[in-house]
Amino acid sequence: MPCTVAVHIGAGVHSVSRQNKYRDLIRRACRAGIRCEKALDAVVASGSVLEDSPLTNAGRTSNMTIDGTFESDAAVMTDIEGVMASVGAACDVAEPLRLAQILAQSKSANDLVAPRMVVGIGAKRLAQAQGLRVQDTSQNTDTDNVTDTIGVIALDESGCLAVGTSSGGPLNKLTGRVGAGALLGAGLWICKNEIHKTAVCMTGVGEDIIAKNMAHTIAENVLEFEDESVFIRDYFAKEVLDQPCQLGVPMIGVLTVKVLENGKMSVTFGHCTKSMVVGYGRNADAIEFEFSQTQRAGKSYVVGGAIV
Repeated sequence: MPCTVAVHIGAGVHSVSRQNKYRDLIRRACRAGIRCEKALDAVVASGSVLEDSPLTNAGRTSNMTIDGTFESDAAVMTDIEGVMASVGAACDVAEPLRLAQILAQSKSANDLVAPRMVVGIGAKRLAQAQGLRVQDTSQNTDTDNVTDTIGVIALDESGCLAVGTSSGGPLNKLTGRVGAGALLGAGLWICKNEIHKTAVCMTGVGEDIIAKNMAHTIAENVLEFEDESVFIRDYFAKEVLDQPCQLGVPMIGVLTVKVLENGKMSVTFGHCTKSMVVGYGRNADAIEFEFSQTQRAGKSYVVGGAIV
């Protein structure tokens, strides 16, 4: 049976003239995930489409470091205890989400603990050992300079919920810098109670996201609110706008999913950046596309979403 999927390609500055290209990318990514039977497979399938596109800053098309090298972050998590992992500052790895999935599903062997995070050259070596694509820095020349994270949330027919993030970080970042896209609790999180499950993935300036451990905080609160959009609005008003931040002007976006008692997904997104591009659906022929824009970037916010 198909999965229900929600994706974003960042909260930042997206070209209005490329809106049709963004729509096509969102639809292709959602359809790749919908075709999967398991939520984690859906997250990686959708995310891999996004990582491979020159319209995003993730995977193959990540931003360069200050030294002209290619490094990326990614993480995955499910609502099954212990199934979570990440890669940070992964050198030359074109498929960081898939590598994070391999880590999440690995088991200890020969008295060695299965790692849940691998960074730098170690991530590249692991990717090569697993037969994943690696690339030369010179191959990455056609990006749209989107400076934020892509994210995917998926729900399968068994009720399993999964989330993934992938990011190339800011342009000219410090070599070895690890952003929120690799950090569970900051860039992504899942929590649940007796009735609901909630998944969250963040986008924007990673250092600000890390400082407030945003994904964990938002997930815990969304879980308890009957209307999660109320909390998201309150969070942006009180915890994001007019708060100290790295660039002087906040650049934050969030995508949340709450699994309802009827098995449907309540999808909510919010951002205070100029734009955020989101898509979601459970039917490959009916993917919803949102090109959301604020009136004043950094000074106002937009919250939207739907039941899927």
